[in-house]
Amino acid sequence: MSFCGYWCFEAAAVASLKDIDESSLHRFIYYPKDMVEYACNNNRQ
Repeated sequence: MSFCGYWCFEAAAVASLKDIDESSLHRFIYYPKDMVEYACNNNRQ
């Protein structure tokens, strides 16, 4: 059995770090949109 959702964590990390609009990825079931939202709201630089 294989899992096809691992790509989403890398995509979320890159979108968060590079300030890329990732709203089109929210429709994918495995995309961690809650984690990205949390990271954006709690970004301490």
